[in-house]
Amino acid sequence: MGVVVITPIGLYSISVRGLEVPGLLGWAASYGVPFVHLRGGPRGVDLAAQSTKVVWQWRKAAVDTGVPITGVTADADLADLLTDDVSARARAAQKVVRLAESAALLGAEWVRLLARTPLTGREPAGAARLPVLANSAVPLLVELHHPGWMEPDAFVPLVELVDACPAVWLLADTAQLAAAIPAGSRAPAWLGCVLDQAKAVHLSDTGAGLDTAGHALVASPAAARIDAGQRLEVALEWTGADRSPSACLARPTQPGVINVHRLKRLYRGPDGERTLTAAKNLVERLAGLRDGGWRIVWTVHNLLPIDGGPPSSADWHAALGVLGVADTVLTHTCSDAVYLSRLTKAPVIVAGWSGLSAPTTFGPEPEAVGDLTGWLRAAPYTVLVVGNLTAYKDLPAVVGAFTGHTRHARLLVAGPCRDETLAAELEAAAQPGGGRARVYPHRIPPEHVYGLYRAADAALCPYRVDGPWEFFTQVLYPGSVGTALAFGPPGHRPGPARHR
Repeated sequence: MGVVVITPIGLYSISVRGLEVPGLLGWAASYGVPFVHLRGGPRGVDLAAQSTKVVWQWRKAAVDTGVPITGVTADADLADLLTDDVSARARAAQKVVRLAESAALLGAEWVRLLARTPLTGREPAGAARLPVLANSAVPLLVELHHPGWMEPDAFVPLVELVDACPAVWLLADTAQLAAAIPAGSRAPAWLGCVLDQAKAVHLSDTGAGLDTAGHALVASPAAARIDAGQRLEVALEWTGADRSPSACLARPTQPGVINVHRLKRLYRGPDGERTLTAAKNLVERLAGLRDGGWRIVWTVHNLLPIDGGPPSSADWHAALGVLGVADTVLTHTCSDAVYLSRLTKAPVIVAGWSGLSAPTTFGPEPEAVGDLTGWLRAAPYTVLVVGNLTAYKDLPAVVGAFTGHTRHARLLVAGPCRDETLAAELEAAAQPGGGRARVYPHRIPPEHVYGLYRAADAALCPYRVDGPWEFFTQVLYPGSVGTALAFGPPGHRPGPARHR
């Protein structure tokens, strides 16, 4: 049997030939493709040459079919925008500007630029301030198409360009990046840098399949970043010899296993909000696949969404509906298994919790992480809170209690925070501590989290158990609990010690 992990995976239009844009979107909708990346240059649909009326018609088709065009690829090369030839640079910039404007009109969120020629460090001074890069109508995603990009002489100026220009990001193509990794090697340090700056990933199948070691080296850390909360849009790019509609989606040919993860991401409407209609469609789709011979497995990380407000009718419908069609339910702890067995007729299997590994092959820790580690080690007693900084953890109250009841210990709260109000509240709560409480509202690379745990004397895993989060008293502790237990420092969390 094949194994398919359900996550929103779109399709790059280069994968199929013979369909105009409205027909492509209708065909994609009929197969449940959630979004499309459109080949927008002259070798594709030549989006910039289309009239406003046509672009609006295509946008309406996307709305009507429920298949948005989220990204557009250009034929232009990054080198054309950075050449010393001023006239050539101006012509290339004009083409990219027109395409970006048309892409924005279409509803796309970005335009991809090819990068077939590595940078040399001799590009025009102030390249990041060039209007085409600094003022693009949509972000520009650079797709590295040459293994030479990974050489320091090219990679360093690329990183500097991306860092200096907020409109420039990367697109990670598994085939292109895998080609730059020597056979038999482990994931190189540069790969993490590429994925950290990426907004999209293309699973690029030339006909040889996607199960090779090179593809896995790229896809696995990308999946880990998605699980950690980084927004990475994933699409299939099929470039085999036969690109007919029937061949494009013909793999696998036999039913296999659908392993559902991160359920809350699978029933969103076009605006990104979870909706009851989308939840019903998800459950119906899974039921239909099960009737067709597929086996449904749900790995339950969270029964209900734990960030934001109380669970909605959409959240309950999705959770109970998937439990109703599942053939097997996997969970991390025995406590979870006891609770979930009351909600499903499927067997519930405890898979355990592996936590995060402590690799030694990712090179030196980032400067910011090293600074935080040193800050922890310099105190007589230190407490660490690490993970997504969200409302259900009640972190301002935690920081306030710490500063009010300790004299010499230090507290570090580290992790990405997408709520500006919460971030401000945390900073304010830390002020009375006189520097003993520190808030770092940014993502810690998973491969370097272990350094913080090793430096701390205790890991604190706060979360509310009242109101909409009362189910934490019965089931599904946040992942930070399992991670803390895996790394070994004493862990402190609310409620009874039921995490087993």
